[in-house]
Amino acid sequence: MSITGTGFAASEAPKGVSSKTISGLTNGTEYTFLVKTIDASGNVSAGKSVNATPKAPTLPTHSVRYYAYGMTGGAAPTDGTAYEEGSTVTVLANSGNLERTGYIFGGWNTEASGNGTTYAAGTGTFAMGKGDVYLYAVWTVPTVTYKVNYHANGGLLIPT
Repeated sequence: MSITGTGFAASEAPKGVSSKTISGLTNGTEYTFLVKTIDASGNVSAGKSVNATPKAPTLPTHSVRYYAYGMTGGAAPTDGTAYEEGSTVTVLANSGNLERTGYIFGGWNTEASGNGTTYAAGTGTFAMGKGDVYLYAVWTVPTVTYKVNYHANGGLLIPT
């Protein structure tokens, strides 16, 4: 089999080979190939003209899913983006106004237990790996500060 055309080097496949890979082509560019066959006796066919446009390979994509266990209001965000491996993911904000009685929303974590990696909602980023990513709401107990006022009621305040 011999292949000729414009924009690439002519190529010949050894006898008995029914396919040939041509490298160096540009994705999105249409090429016209003239494919000729050679039989066992060495006779060359008139050939067949074939048009083809190479495309970049499609990489598998993955998703990011958000879970808000323990919430008492609001909704976890939904990320409809399909991410390719290695692409940068920006963690979604608390767009669904998640809330939990007695707690403050503190971002997203890779483990439901909170023992994984924590990302700031709306600004945290990570590189997409080889599979889907599951992020869980982080709930923190608010810090309570008390202010004590002392009134001596006519007595003396003696510092210690």
